[in-house]
Amino acid sequence: MSYLYAHFMNGGHLRCSDEDREHVAEALREAAGEGRLTVSSLEIRLEATYNARTYADLAPLTSDLPHGSYPVPQPPEPAWQQQKIKAPPAWRTQSTPVQKVPPHPIRPYLPARRSARITAVLRHVRRISPWKAPRRIAVMALFGDVTLDFCEATVPHPNVVVDVVAISGRVSLIVPDGVTVHAHEVRFVPARGRVHDARRQGDLHGGPVYRLQGLVLRGALTVRTP
Repeated sequence: MSYLYAHFMNGGHLRCSDEDREHVAEALREAAGEGRLTVSSLEIRLEATYNARTYADLAPLTSDLPHGSYPVPQPPEPAWQQQKIKAPPAWRTQSTPVQKVPPHPIRPYLPARRSARITAVLRHVRRISPWKAPRRIAVMALFGDVTLDFCEATVPHPNVVVDVVAISGRVSLIVPDGVTVHAHEVRFVPARGRVHDARRQGDLHGGPVYRLQGLVLRGALTVRTP
């Protein structure tokens, strides 16, 4: 009974959101890039992250990392605790005031709100037929291949963010000539890796801007034209 009481009082029973899951997933990807998690451990924890329903499900996934467990919002206080407390008598306030200790700073998790998610585990996934591109796409290739053809897509947004996780996999983006592609936020392991840009033209002004970020672990990331 005491465990259930503590569980509910700490807010672990509250439902987590997609944004909460993405924050934890981003922390796991960062830990894998730093060598704190193996490929198999990252895969297991990411699957558990996207299947999490409550904050209690998310807490163990990062508890052994430097960031610690994902912060849980505090439940509202009961009505009887929200009542104002009367000020103490004047003779009690003449003692030495107690200095408040500032809370320990917590490193915030990186925002990573997605509008779509594409996962390829030991298979090939290709988005090549006419489709409507969302504002943000999360692509995960675990020993698989993902191909996104933006030449066949309707892109109503001025910026499209593609979050890439390629672990022994390949992610290929097909874009029209002359569009701007930023890929400097992609982290490669080993560090000598780079984005293979096979476009015939460089970046030009006009049209949507594609921003690539994420982690490539013994994988490949290619940007090319049709």
